[in-house]
Amino acid sequence: MSKYMDEYRAAEDKKYLRGNLDTHVMKEDVSRSFNFRRQDGSSFYFFNLTWSRGKISISGDMGEIIFTHWQAMPTFEEAILWAHNAELGYLLEKSNKQHVYDPRKTAKNIIADANTEIITAINGYYDTKHIKDPETGKYKPVKTLRYKGMRQELSACRNGEMERDDVEDIYAIEKIDYNSHFFCSIRGKEDPRVSWNLFDCWDKWAFIWKALDMFGLDKDFSDEEFPKILKADYRRQMREAIMTECETSESAANLCFRIGADDPDLYYDYSHNDYALAAAMRWACGKLIEAGVVTLPQQEAA
Repeated sequence: MSKYMDEYRAAEDKKYLRGNLDTHVMKEDVSRSFNFRRQDGSSFYFFNLTWSRGKISISGDMGEIIFTHWQAMPTFEEAILWAHNAELGYLLEKSNKQHVYDPRKTAKNIIADANTEIITAINGYYDTKHIKDPETGKYKPVKTLRYKGMRQELSACRNGEMERDDVEDIYAIEKIDYNSHFFCSIRGKEDPRVSWNLFDCWDKWAFIWKALDMFGLDKDFSDEEFPKILKADYRRQMREAIMTECETSESAANLCFRIGADDPDLYYDYSHNDYALAAAMRWACGKLIEAGVVTLPQQEAA
């Protein structure tokens, strides 16, 4: 029975390998491995660091990750120095991990994008110009106000440089009679300006309101609740709803389409645990350097 099974398995292997390994010879490879765990011997967050030519990995209670870079890690010493000095993002690009959908960052991007024009309308817009220092001859960045926001106008008003009535209050909103509105036949009810006079900086929050369930999804822009988007507490509730909508990539994409984005801006990144594994690798390499297992180039020169 055993001989039959051996012949069967050999024939099965040959079917898939097709002679590709017939000329291979076996040779023991060079590798090094170190164990990291708490002094009390606990297995909590323990891991092994293992190097072989072109690869370095950690595996254990935190999970497993393999970094591959044949040119950077031909020797153990070069591998430790490379991993210790590399940025986390670059390390992960050389790993066996893949980007995954990040619901929190996707939601935060949608919120930040909606807030950008409001922040500019309040704080003004600054250009960064590089001006030459006459003493050093070097150029240095200098922020220059390109146009004022409500904050600068209110300051000018307090200093007696502007009249209060001339300050553009971005929080002002006024109801319009839809039936008499000039643009109603052009824009239709799917535009907030057929129902309200409001500053352009609120446009993105307006369409987010219209896209969110339990807010404006089943309502027209003429709804009396719409002006609440100008209130911080109400937008806080909307932000929580955005977070909920972005829990899956499918629902986040649908939200983006309802807002009016032709191409949904979904955020993908390595997981938090992947970053933790890469950080653990750098930390472990630092410990090997501190212990003198690997010598820094400047130390060798000394």
